[in-house]
Amino acid sequence: MLRLIHILIFFTCCLAGQAQSSFIGKLQETLKYQPVDSTFHLIDQHYAYLDSTQSPVQERIELLNLRVQISDSVGVKIESLYGYQQLSAYGKYMPAEEYYQILTKIGNRQSSLGNLDEALNAYFTAVTLTDSIGNDTLLAEVYRTIGTKYKNAKNAFLAIKYLNESLAISTKLSDSLGILKSCMTMGNAYKNINNYDSALYFYDRSLTISNLTNYPRGTAGNYNNIGKVYLRQDSFDVALDYFFLALEINQAEKNEQWVSYNYNNIGNAFYKIEKYDQAIVYLNKSIEIKDRLNYQEGKVQTLLWLSEVYEKKGYYRLAYNNLLEHVELKGSFQDAERLKMADELEARFQNEKKEAQINALEAEQSIQQLVIASQTKDLEHQEELRAKEANLIYALGFIMLSLLVTIIVFWHNNRQKKKYNEQLETKNSEIEKVNSEIEEARVDLERKNKEVTDSINYAKRIQAAILPSEKTLETHLNEAFVLYLPKDIVAGDFYWTEHVADTILFAVADCTGHGVPGAMVSVICHNALNSCINQLGLTDPGEILDETTKLVLKQFEKSEQEVRDGMDIALCSFNVKTRKLKFSGANTPLWVVRNEEVLKYKATRQPVGNHTTRVNFDTHVIPVQKGDWLYMSSDGFSDQFGGDRGKKFFNKRFRELLLSISKKSVKEQSNHLKTTFEGWKQDYEQVDDVCVMGARVD
Repeated sequence: MLRLIHILIFFTCCLAGQAQSSFIGKLQETLKYQPVDSTFHLIDQHYAYLDSTQSPVQERIELLNLRVQISDSVGVKIESLYGYQQLSAYGKYMPAEEYYQILTKIGNRQSSLGNLDEALNAYFTAVTLTDSIGNDTLLAEVYRTIGTKYKNAKNAFLAIKYLNESLAISTKLSDSLGILKSCMTMGNAYKNINNYDSALYFYDRSLTISNLTNYPRGTAGNYNNIGKVYLRQDSFDVALDYFFLALEINQAEKNEQWVSYNYNNIGNAFYKIEKYDQAIVYLNKSIEIKDRLNYQEGKVQTLLWLSEVYEKKGYYRLAYNNLLEHVELKGSFQDAERLKMADELEARFQNEKKEAQINALEAEQSIQQLVIASQTKDLEHQEELRAKEANLIYALGFIMLSLLVTIIVFWHNNRQKKKYNEQLETKNSEIEKVNSEIEEARVDLERKNKEVTDSINYAKRIQAAILPSEKTLETHLNEAFVLYLPKDIVAGDFYWTEHVADTILFAVADCTGHGVPGAMVSVICHNALNSCINQLGLTDPGEILDETTKLVLKQFEKSEQEVRDGMDIALCSFNVKTRKLKFSGANTPLWVVRNEEVLKYKATRQPVGNHTTRVNFDTHVIPVQKGDWLYMSSDGFSDQFGGDRGKKFFNKRFRELLLSISKKSVKEQSNHLKTTFEGWKQDYEQVDDVCVMGARVD
């Protein structure tokens, strides 16, 4: 009954929304109040009639489109698959892109029915089609689909092979979204075979593109995947950091289903490290959202974990209740799957029955055609004799005509050859003129390129003028060094220091971008910092960053377009009389090395600039001892790809590096950092500006 209502609604929309051929219109009226099975049976009868009468191909295509539209609207997968398979026989009569969509829908429906071989056969037919028409965008898409299906089937070798094909084409097309999706799925394939280094490499590539294209869904997905890798490696703190990063983005995007996944993963991580109270909180949050979304299937694993956590806590009644709900829910989905399989088997039987009826009708039509052919054969023989007589006359006439045409063509070709030679001479002179213009343009381009390079070099001198000199650093910080390695001629990173009364202020900042755009943002942020010190007289790091944010946003508000640039920064103040150190950061921590130990003071999770959920910056008061080393760094060092496998340097390796150099002199520390960075980078391109500051507490 429900499916009959769906069909009634479908026909009402079709008749009201678009004009149909008279044939299809009459058929729709006939089918309007028919049950589902009768509907498809009548369509098959009409199709057999159109096929037997050799009606126009477009009418048969229109009828088959009606079949798949009805089957898709009521969710009958078998009927939908059958209709698309019939449509595929007419691929040569339709645009290549439309034929491609039919092939991929056949593959998708075969895959949903568990027929992987049949699905892949459809996808590889689509590969041949897209390759023949030279549509690289569709070719990359279908290769990515094939790789995903192999990944889901746990065949990592073939998954990686076809995902690499898709990635190569998307890279050639500069298709950022295609590269992002291929890299993320490649990471999943490597994760499935426990090749975690390769998985992290491809997740990092996908994450970089997500951030560059401002694609929050991709960023959150990659954070979540990276967290799962670290969870498998028992790096629970790192895993939790990435899960919380994913959660923050999904909450901002109001993507409740993904938020439930994040809560699930966070609860599991807390369970692994035996923090059962936190695990209970986050697993219950996941179940609450899934109940609100009526996503019952997603609760199965969560209920099992929650039962195990309650058992660990000794809450046996709650453990039993959750385990009981897990078993009942899992059983209900298995029963539903069996009923679904029974429906599909019944539908397959009905399709085979219909196909047998159609074959019988076609056989009867073939017999009738043989009778007609026998009757016409005699007439054709008589016509053949008369045609032979006529052909002899026509042959003689054709020989005479051919001789005349040959003479005319020979004369015409001589004229054309002369005309062509004249045109060729004209073209040669035009080509020489164009070559001369190209050479002039090349010389002009070289001149303009030199002017641009000279301007950027001059900008470098201007930027260098706002950075503290070595003498200023020695005056303010005594024992200190700065490693400053711009990616391009000018940089988005900068270091800064000021001396106000008894307080020394010093910072390392990383502005959005690098090169000329990054340098422009750095000047705005540098001026804002100076205004907070010189005009407002502030010395508290948190207050300075709050006021700097206001000044930067006020500057960007002058633009007619929305500007989302800003900076990450680590800012310290040290009172030489009270020996009190204060720290505040925007996405950039402070590292303190003391007694063979590295202490990390976390920054506020927001930039200086535009942010959706802005809060006031925290100020940390840090007890320091004589001989402590303070380090601040932009993310350019830890994000650099290199080493034997092309991985990132990462904060863990950076922390160990700081500990190893803390006993060296200022100059030796700076040289060692630079040597380590160059040795890690090798032949890889530098990905970002690098700025590291170190200072010793006297």
